[in-house]
Amino acid sequence: MRKNHISLSRPAWPSLAPSNLASSQTAPAALKKTASASKQSAPMFQAKILSSLLAAALTLTWAFTAAPLAAQWSDESQNASEAEYFYEEGGEGFGASVSIGVGISPTFEGSKDYETNPLPIFNLRYGNFFLSSSRGLGYTIIRTPHWTVAPAVTYIFGRDESDSPILAGMGDVNGGPAAGGRVGFHQGPFSILMDLYLGLGALQGSTIDLGAYYSPALGGPLTATFGIGSQYATAERNQARFGVTPIQSLNSGYPVYTPGPGVKHLAFSGSLKYQITQMFDVGVFGEYRVLTGPAEDSPLVRAGSENQVRAGLSLGFHLN
Repeated sequence: MRKNHISLSRPAWPSLAPSNLASSQTAPAALKKTASASKQSAPMFQAKILSSLLAAALTLTWAFTAAPLAAQWSDESQNASEAEYFYEEGGEGFGASVSIGVGISPTFEGSKDYETNPLPIFNLRYGNFFLSSSRGLGYTIIRTPHWTVAPAVTYIFGRDESDSPILAGMGDVNGGPAAGGRVGFHQGPFSILMDLYLGLGALQGSTIDLGAYYSPALGGPLTATFGIGSQYATAERNQARFGVTPIQSLNSGYPVYTPGPGVKHLAFSGSLKYQITQMFDVGVFGEYRVLTGPAEDSPLVRAGSENQVRAGLSLGFHLN
């Protein structure tokens, strides 16, 4: 690392030789050139400031208005549309990626009915700190050419009884904070990610996601990511999402169901993105998920569907 040194020795005064006098006469021209360069860089600096403010405003908009509407998409599971941002976390200075779009998703996990919602996605970082719509607030503690480890805290959304007629009599499932993180291995166009999150609030239990992703070299402004993944959930988490207690059975008419731990779903996802300019892109992404094991056997899923589809379109803005 280069260090700045302060010299206490006598300064070397310029000589009055003709050559040095000639050089000194060009100083005004050099100053004019420097001033001109400063004027040229000012618009770029202002653009970065405005871009940072835009990213912050969109983040606050997501946090206070659109987050509840996008809860059915962001259910702490991996997918290709957010996996591509993982290896951009950590680095020098500030970086931001904000996408605003529209997506369709089930009204709750296991529903046969769908709804359309705003779908904002953001990934902000400063050095090794990051704030992500899909992964919460975290810090990258290990970052090598092949390995990344990043603990994080996030919020897991719950479920409202009013989300679907299928949930009548089931009551609400409250969301809550969760702590955990991600370990990733990266080799060329291939990535393997493992997420572990433990519920700390009303939504108890933990989940483990394991996913493999491939980003082929398409060339030009077009990029793509494809993935396959699964999620394991503990009995407490499956009970909150798919179980039916005796009281809920009396209110809803469903039989009592107490799920155990197990693989909750298998998923196949993909995303395609076209870079319009250095700062803007458009993208399309989707996921097919099949509920398995304890989730598939739930009376709620049998009244709905084990086949779940999510898809969306987005306009992205990037600042690095």
